[in-house]
Amino acid sequence: MAFDEDLTPFFNPDEFAVSATIKTPAGVVVRTANVILSTPVQEMAVGAGAEVAHLQPSLQCRTVDLAGVKKEYIVEVGSAVFRIVRHEADGTGVSVAFLRKQ
Repeated sequence: MAFDEDLTPFFNPDEFAVSATIKTPAGVVVRTANVILSTPVQEMAVGAGAEVAHLQPSLQCRTVDLAGVKKEYIVEVGSAVFRIVRHEADGTGVSVAFLRKQ
């Protein structure tokens, strides 16, 4: 059975979502979508007792908004520019795209 919930209210720009522009690596606009951007800092072990903090940005959006989008596509959110590392659907109509800051 397909999940057919209207997810639009969950990605409302008047709440937590922001508008993002998705482009090909050549800069051709594919679409705009409302997304929830997350830019948490994670600590990572780099040696014996040493850690370094790094940014692990990701976004959530409707799975249909990532249809045809591939690795290395560009995501612009305001003045921030990211590249898509990979994206995964969760089976509920929502996907997570893991990003790399440009």
